[in-house]
Amino acid sequence: MKAWDEILADPDMTVCETSYSQWYLDFGVKIEMFNDGKIEIKNTMLSPDHYRDVTDKQREVFEEHGWQIGAISVCIDTYTTAAERLNARIRSCVNNNNLSDLEDYKRRRDKLLKKIGKYDRRLNKLFLDL
Repeated sequence: MKAWDEILADPDMTVCETSYSQWYLDFGVKIEMFNDGKIEIKNTMLSPDHYRDVTDKQREVFEEHGWQIGAISVCIDTYTTAAERLNARIRSCVNNNNLSDLEDYKRRRDKLLKKIGKYDRRLNKLFLDL
């Protein structure tokens, strides 16, 4: 897999080892190669106590474009989904005239939108450098 090969080839990326696997974690994404050759890629940003497999579409990005583009794409997808949920909460607050939570949701959404913009610019730069 291109993502795993990219990690192993980069001396700045430190791969951790266990008795049954090697793994790397960055950008909220964990990639793990088990001793039997199986590779798992998990999104660690969705739940603090349970990592979830990336989607098939996200996995294809790792296979075709490598670690950095794949991991940044997962970040953008995760933050975009969170921003969409906050938009729904903001609409609900407006509809129910719940102004006490409205500002907090707007602040949190703005913070996510800044992160999305930061990672989107980084992703575009990586594609331009291909």
